[in-house]
Amino acid sequence: MKGKSKFNFGEVASNLSRTKSGLLKLLASDSKNYFMEAFKNEEWDGNKWKQVDRKIPGTKAYKYPSRPKTSAHSRLILVGTGRLRKAVANSKKTGSMTNNSFTLVVADVPYAEVHNEGLKTRFFTMPKRQFMGDTKALRNIQLARIHKYMDRVWQG
Repeated sequence: MKGKSKFNFGEVASNLSRTKSGLLKLLASDSKNYFMEAFKNEEWDGNKWKQVDRKIPGTKAYKYPSRPKTSAHSRLILVGTGRLRKAVANSKKTGSMTNNSFTLVVADVPYAEVHNEGLKTRFFTMPKRQFMGDTKALRNIQLARIHKYMDRVWQG
């Protein structure tokens, strides 16, 4: 029995190491997919984004679209060239078990925060069209992932 622990500390340490590296990546990936759904559905947490003028009949932007040959009236909000959506889709996932968090880094799109949070200045207003953040639905997705992962690692 010498050299072998009846508590299987080696297996526990191995499982903890696997959990640290694997679970955060999966949670970040699930979150990214959830955020991409916000783009597709043009809503956040069940609330539709404010409609853009180019899609509202009777507005100047509808009558005189800036790009007349394109599908300005039917194109999704916040898609445009797709730069912001692509940046979210290709966001870098980083995680740290020390503070129990992970981060999605949306790089090279300085206006991402303005769209996500909205902006109101003396001369300009950009409505909030949130596509990233915390919601109860996202937490439920993450909890389901955690339970499934833990069952697989610790019991399999």
